[in-house]
Amino acid sequence: MENTRMISELKEILESQEFRCFKGELPFVVGQESGGRTVIYDLVQAPHILLGGCPGSGKTMFIHTIILSLLYRNSPERVKFLLLDQGMCDLYKYKYGEIPHVIRPVAMDLHESSKALKWAAAEAEKRRKDFEATRVCDLEEFNTLAAHSSCGDGRTQYTPYPRLVIIINELAVLHFQESSEVRSAVDSLLDLGRAVGIHLIISTQSPSLVLTHRVDACIRSRIAFKLHKDESEVLLGMAGSEKLNSPGDMLFFPRDYQEPVRIQVPYLSYLDVGSVIEHIVSQKKWMDFSEVT
Repeated sequence: MENTRMISELKEILESQEFRCFKGELPFVVGQESGGRTVIYDLVQAPHILLGGCPGSGKTMFIHTIILSLLYRNSPERVKFLLLDQGMCDLYKYKYGEIPHVIRPVAMDLHESSKALKWAAAEAEKRRKDFEATRVCDLEEFNTLAAHSSCGDGRTQYTPYPRLVIIINELAVLHFQESSEVRSAVDSLLDLGRAVGIHLIISTQSPSLVLTHRVDACIRSRIAFKLHKDESEVLLGMAGSEKLNSPGDMLFFPRDYQEPVRIQVPYLSYLDVGSVIEHIVSQKKWMDFSEVT
């Protein structure tokens, strides 16, 4: 009964006027504060997120909530996903070829993750060169120009780019296996991502292992689920997440907040996620959550 109630809460939020009319480019459901207020945030404002938590604390549940929120609000032409899941088997349901938003098969090991990240870094560089050639500053400006860049034969000179959301589930595993190519690709994406419409959402059980100087400087939006006190201090700059309850209890601290806010993420089981994906695939609807039970 509790699971049904929580998935119903997410469904109600996604169907609500508040979410449908939210004025961001990439809004996603965060959850609810203790007073019952629903929190929605725009990933473009983030523009990258680092989230930490011990096993079973709710990290994956929150990642699913973000993905489903973005699927609900955006066509495949507006948003694409690149998913890296280091043997966690948490993202396998988002299958390439079935969900057109997913741009490549889910990377499940170091080799595939390295290939995916190198591809993403090359994509970021390609976008940067197009922006430089057209003298634009951001993705929105480029896409407006591209839509009107006629070649004179009915075709356009440039093709609009979708937002690319890269989710790395457990970056510490990649760091532990240490690959200079992986580190270089991540650094490149952090440097160029915001300007070219590429967003990283990185999860880890061990923030102290992944918070390099570059990551610390470029990812100012942080989320902490239950963590040891010392890891909380690394991730948030303060203790506090060691007192959270699991699962889904978190401290939400995006870069434009003065202090973290405690929020409860709506519960999502693997069956819930599967039913949503099945609905999307079978109905080919990107903004209809109402029939999912």
